[in-house]
Amino acid sequence: MSERVYIRTAVIALLMMGFAVFMPQSPFLAAAQSSDFNRVFSDYEEYEGSVYMGISGPYTDKNTAYRKALENACTMVALSQSLRMRADLDMITDTRHDRDSFRVYSSGSYDGTVYETVMAGMEIEDLIWYGGDIGAVAFIKYGDGTRIQWDHDRTWVASSIEVPGYAFAVGTVGEYYYIQDSINAAAYEGAVNLVLNHQKSIIAVNEEITMKNTDMMSYSYQIGFNILKGFTVLAYYYDPDNRTYTALVGAKL
Repeated sequence: MSERVYIRTAVIALLMMGFAVFMPQSPFLAAAQSSDFNRVFSDYEEYEGSVYMGISGPYTDKNTAYRKALENACTMVALSQSLRMRADLDMITDTRHDRDSFRVYSSGSYDGTVYETVMAGMEIEDLIWYGGDIGAVAFIKYGDGTRIQWDHDRTWVASSIEVPGYAFAVGTVGEYYYIQDSINAAAYEGAVNLVLNHQKSIIAVNEEITMKNTDMMSYSYQIGFNILKGFTVLAYYYDPDNRTYTALVGAKL
């Protein structure tokens, strides 16, 4: 059973004692996962305004878990301020085959110096202790922006939504050892898809076409770049059958 915590001053003090940037901890698949994941994600969707979620993962010490969950929530705030994404796309078209092949190399960065500002201005909406694979969950509010309104229809896993002024994409990944790694990876995949679908600039394009008899092979290379202002994750979903995580993300056009 989850346990809610409302003592905010002590938790903020813990943050001040040691605030670290979250990095993924392990790419290895977990042998078992909690059944409460989608319950946490549903709680996240119910909040209004600029609310961000962070999950600690398994910790035996609750105070450490609360601090880690708050750190991860603040990371999402930092991403929302200005996420710089780059996607390198290699594509090969060969008429000898009935489909194209492509590879995507991507990278993202954000301004880590905003943490102090976030810590000073954030409001802790809720801290919940789940234990197990989830650990602690933090919901924080930062800024006075309004949350994007959508119908919360689960078909978003297979299709996008439309809201004026925003672009949306979906990212799906196989589960990682830790749940926070999984949802971060899904959000990152969504950000990459945003750049591929809505890139504002192409830094370089190189295309080579070769002919051999009646066969043609085309090789193209391009670098897409975009600064995703207002990047946000509207929803997460865990598919226990396929053991995948999906994130619905959006950013201002």
